[in-house]
Amino acid sequence: MSETNKYLGEAHETLEKLSADERKRLEYEAREKALHDYNTIKQYYTKAGLEKGIEIGRGQGFQEGQELVRQIFHLHMDGKSLAEIAEACQLTEDEVRKILER
Repeated sequence: MSETNKYLGEAHETLEKLSADERKRLEYEAREKALHDYNTIKQYYTKAGLEKGIEIGRGQGFQEGQELVRQIFHLHMDGKSLAEIAEACQLTEDEVRKILER
């Protein structure tokens, strides 16, 4: 408990010194505001970048899915078995069957 009081006492003294010197207090507040603004902007752009990356990934995933379905139907039309299609497309036979049933 005495250590906590020691730290609180030091913090209180620092706060009193900053309060006593208006210029130092304003500089401190400006630094705190700049740090807060920086962190807010960083969080915003990180979130926006993540959302854009997900959007791009979904588009690419959709295109890849379309290409895979085309490949499955072409192989099916060429008379390939479910096992052959599954192996060529790196899917299970059940996955191929579900796609062909659609």
